[in-house]
Parts: sequence; C-alpha cells; structure tokens
Amino acid sequence: MNKWGLDAEETNIKILSTSTSEFLGGTSAKLLAGDEMSVYELYHGMMLPSGNDAAQTLGIWVGNL
Repeated sequence: MNKWGLDAEETNIKILSTSTSEFLGGTSAKLLAGDEMSVYELYHGMMLPSGNDAAQTLGIWVGNL
C-alpha cells in the first residue's frame, strides 16, 4: 500500500491516449490507447529501456487522483 491506499498489483490503469508519446523522445513500450495495465506492470515498464510511455501514463493518472 502507498499513501493513496492503492495496491500496485491490484490497481489497473487504462491507457487513455498515446497522442503525446511521439513528443517524449527516447524509447517506448508501445502502449496503446485502451490497453489496461496494473500500476505494478507500469513500474516495471519504467525500469526497462522502454519506459517513457509507462512513466507518462503513471504521471497523468497520478496527476488526476
């Protein structure tokens, strides 16, 4: 559990848009709008060389809590 009371393995996030991914630069995990992943899976995506879009997805989601 974290300060929001969320379980990273049980909390799923739906990827809303990939429209800004091309502006991030770097590499991508090729997440697509409509994909659904757990916070835990996105954490792992951020640790791989393909983590820019995973980090963006989590940032947008946390910013809207």
